[in-house]
Amino acid sequence: MSLTVIVHGRAPEKAPRFAPLSFDAPRVAIGRGEGSDVRLPDASVSHRHATVHQRGAEYLLVDEGSTNGTRMGRVRLPQKAPRVIGPSA
Repeated sequence: MSLTVIVHGRAPEKAPRFAPLSFDAPRVAIGRGEGSDVRLPDASVSHRHATVHQRGAEYLLVDEGSTNGTRMGRVRLPQKAPRVIGPSA
């Protein structure tokens, strides 16, 4: 199963929409560091900011202890607490 990631800035309703990135992997790391699959060279992004994990037919988004937090829509995710994401999340 493939995963498409679309990254938004701090105010998604005002931020430019970036080209979607597609992955065919059970885990996608998002962050500023070199080991990230999605690298975001911005000071507001932690070295290892968040990850997306595949669990069966669904995907989980996990904030990996980021300094500025991870949001899914308008909801700020608790650190290290997996959140199921859907096709339009």
